[in-house]
Amino acid sequence: MKRGIILVVSILAFLSLWGNLTDRPERYLMVDVSSRAEVSILTDLCSIDKIEGNIAYVYALPQEVEALQEHGFRFEVIPFPYENTRVDMATTVAAMSNWNLYPTFSVYSQMVNNLATTYPSICQITTIGNSVQGRAIYVLKISDNVATTEAEPEVYYSSTMHGDETTGWINLLRFAYELCESYGSDTELTNLVNNTEIFINPLSNPDGTYYGGDST
Repeated sequence: MKRGIILVVSILAFLSLWGNLTDRPERYLMVDVSSRAEVSILTDLCSIDKIEGNIAYVYALPQEVEALQEHGFRFEVIPFPYENTRVDMATTVAAMSNWNLYPTFSVYSQMVNNLATTYPSICQITTIGNSVQGRAIYVLKISDNVATTEAEPEVYYSSTMHGDETTGWINLLRFAYELCESYGSDTELTNLVNNTEIFINPLSNPDGTYYGGDST
């Protein structure tokens, strides 16, 4: 009974501390593991980021932290691996010319709209709704007869359903630019546009990507 009381008090104290640390639901933990069996158990309890020696680095929600406590794991809350990482942002479209920055949301919006304005014969922009926080979810249609539905294969590309996994977002945005800018000069890309109806949704979860605000 005493052990159960201590466990409950520990969990309540931890969750109280949790609420003071962050508004985010998950935490990043450093967990002691001593065997493959413990790693196997840990896999069922939370999301493992990596394992180095006898230390597992995991993401855990409040209920998963309780489960770790109940299974007797020893752990420590540590900063997210990216918390102290500075990401340079492009605050103008011109700053994205080298594709070595991330755009603010307003710059991203300008970029997709610029494609449709600059290449109206092969590119159309639409929104498939707005996010919970009101950000537009853009889809670009790229095809040689873009205003017509043709008897051609239709391909839909989408990325970054998980907002903090941003590589696919930039790759698809760059792919859209490559298709439009190379149309008529690159044979392979021109054939793609002429014989396919391509739909590109670079960023499907803008609220997750811009969790900290439209400029970060």
